[in-house]
Amino acid sequence: MRPPYYTWNNVIGVLQDLQYSFARMLYQAEQLPDVLQQEVI
Repeated sequence: MRPPYYTWNNVIGVLQDLQYSFARMLYQAEQLPDVLQQEVI
């Protein structure tokens, strides 16, 4: 079931946001590996 405001533009925007967040997370993981392990575990 898709919400009425569901559009391809929203999907692309969300994917870009996730990609940016994931890239930033990986960057922080390289800087602070211990913190990332604590969050994952």
